Amino acid sequence: GPTLIECMTYRWRGHVGPDFDLDKGLRSKEELDSWMNRCPIKALEEFLLEHDILSEPEKIQIYEDIDREVEESIVFARESPYPDETEVLSNVFKT
Repeated sequence: GPTLIECMTYRWRGHVGPDFDLDKGLRSKEELDSWMNRCPIKALEEFLLEHDILSEPEKIQIYEDIDREVEESIVFARESPYPDETEVLSNVFKT
């Protein structure tokens, strides 16, 4: 039947850009490291490997598929035309 999975997670990267915001005083390196060590995705990966539910070749294939999909998405975005200026506020709603 239906299943609910709750993953207590943490935003590793900054709100904007690729950095971890450690220089902004919002959190310490220790706090970030603590959360990174509790990554639910990594924990699931380790569980599946330890219990022979996932093989190393399957894991590698999953990561390769993800990398390919991300790269294809980047190419698509870069090759797509910019939206028309009249569409800039489409689907933006006042609250």
